[in-house]
Amino acid sequence: MCVIAWHWLPGEPRLLSLWANRDEWFRRPSQSLSAWPERPTWVGGRDLQAHGSWLLIDTDAGRLAALTNVRDARPEGASHSAPSRGSLVANVLEAGQVNLADLEPEKYAGLNLLLIDWREGIGRILTNRCGANAGGGVVLRSFGYGPGSLSNGHPDTPWPKQQRLLSALEGARFLADEAWIHAGWRALSDRWVDPARSFARPEAGRPSERALAAVFVDTAGYGTRQSSLLQVDAQGRITLRERTWHRDPAPDRCTRDQGSEVDEGGSNTGGRASEVVWNG
Repeated sequence: MCVIAWHWLPGEPRLLSLWANRDEWFRRPSQSLSAWPERPTWVGGRDLQAHGSWLLIDTDAGRLAALTNVRDARPEGASHSAPSRGSLVANVLEAGQVNLADLEPEKYAGLNLLLIDWREGIGRILTNRCGANAGGGVVLRSFGYGPGSLSNGHPDTPWPKQQRLLSALEGARFLADEAWIHAGWRALSDRWVDPARSFARPEAGRPSERALAAVFVDTAGYGTRQSSLLQVDAQGRITLRERTWHRDPAPDRCTRDQGSEVDEGGSNTGGRASEVVWNG
């Protein structure tokens, strides 16, 4: 994922709410939301190039793991020297904890790794870029109930896109399910960028910083591939929705070639998508 916002508060009708977008190169193959055949209680998408994941749920244990890339590192695919960050999602989900000795996070390109165990009340965030430069160290921290968000920087320096998404999620906190779902899809398709912000000139072969500053990223070769809505209710029932975006020949259009197609109507993407829903 490249932007995640969540609200975790026992005692509310939605014990856990999470909205997230995964940004990736369009050429990188991936599989949409489904149960993993070798681990039937695991539900999430899968990177078919390195076989990791960006958002994965253990429906039996009641926990999730998710990943964002840190922007100061080179984009995934630019270097083959580091192992795929997506493998850490499955490793942490299986262990139910973040063990630094086992994970060796310093070997990986820049990342933020999120673990939420809503049954045991465990929240962890691991980042291997604790400074402003690509050589920063590893930090593991615990967090508790309440709102939170991650994007492409250090957890202590929330970016405007993640603040904007978290604000939308908090604003939808008391909505009924249908309105909450609609609000989530609209928030995750948000392309707004502050016109007063200035951005550095992009490096060769990388998307512009202005394009990457939106919640929904859409450039020629890189952009939002998956959008996810997760809710866990007070009884522990899980509903995970995912939309997977592909390019249309027409500019500024996105489609998906599986599942039931839906029209976004007034969304900022101006395109169409289809949706996979998992209930458990």
